[in-house]
Amino acid sequence: MDILRISSVAVLAVALVSTTLSTQALDEALSVEPSTQFVYSHRSEKTDMQFQPMTPRVGRIFEPVLELFQAESSQQQFEAAVVEMKGWDIDRWNAYEKAMYWRYLGGIQASLGDYQGAAISYQQLLAHNAAIPVELEKATLLALAKFEVSAANWDTALEYLRYSTELGIEPTVDELQLEAVANYQVGDFSEAIDAISQVISMREVEAGRAQENNYNMQVSAYMAVESNELALVAAQRLVEFYPSDRSCRIVEQLSKATETTIEPVEACVTTQVDA
Repeated sequence: MDILRISSVAVLAVALVSTTLSTQALDEALSVEPSTQFVYSHRSEKTDMQFQPMTPRVGRIFEPVLELFQAESSQQQFEAAVVEMKGWDIDRWNAYEKAMYWRYLGGIQASLGDYQGAAISYQQLLAHNAAIPVELEKATLLALAKFEVSAANWDTALEYLRYSTELGIEPTVDELQLEAVANYQVGDFSEAIDAISQVISMREVEAGRAQENNYNMQVSAYMAVESNELALVAAQRLVEFYPSDRSCRIVEQLSKATETTIEPVEACVTTQVDA
């Protein structure tokens, strides 16, 4: 059992090297602080807000900002846009216009690596959530969850993910993998298993196999709750798609721990011969 626990830690270390944070920018967002002062209100609670279109006047104000995202803009141009936007008087804008202001300001801040500023802007965007499409609300919640996962603020990340789930839109692969990572880190292994298993199923349907770190995490989560039989099944899938000395050793150890006789895995036999 000690060997399995050591292997579990090793597997987890590999699994967490690559998560759903698909860009280097998010991987480097370690300066983001927990957003403990932010209070999110559900769309249904904002009964006083109705959807309003953007007026032509405000639309013209936004045109230079939108052009930044459509062209190869420099860092200096983005920095200048932030300074300019912070000088805009938006007090008399309607709720939708204010929401778009915070959306684009947050996007520019994220592009510049100011993730804490972007998080604040996205929180302001959600203050006008009754005036925006539910899809944008969900995307904003997931962006905030990614920031918090990057900063290892697991509880705050899970809170954003819970809000996202309550919107009633089918979860994406990225959303489920965020849930898996955050739940694993807080020790809720059952939720982590459920989320990562969905990720694996979705990716196998789409691409024929999931990512290596997905199988790694599934094996590790099963081992954390001492479900070694299920961990063995997951490990066999890992070896099937990503054979290596490490994955072969995990299968061997789990086979012994569960007293399960399995057919020799060709990839593992080849690996041992080559070694």
